Amino acid sequence: MSVSSLNGAGAPFVTKIGGRIGALISGITLSPDLDAASIKFIYDAMLEHKVIFFRNQSLTSLQQEELGALFGSLVPHPTVSSASG
Repeated sequence: MSVSSLNGAGAPFVTKIGGRIGALISGITLSPDLDAASIKFIYDAMLEHKVIFFRNQSLTSLQQEELGALFGSLVPHPTVSSASG
């Protein structure tokens, strides 16, 4: 799985880190402004590996919500309240 240069970070790549599930995605800087190719790359990796990790990312709570919305409707946690603001 690879996509040529996304977000100026070079070609992203996936490193499998678990026996059956889990992978690390490198080469993508997370933001609510991701292009369609980056979103598809992340989504496809999630479908294949079930759990994905990104290292050294810095997003505010709002940016995390906006990023999550790129992948579908957000659903509040049933027992933990959402951050205000």
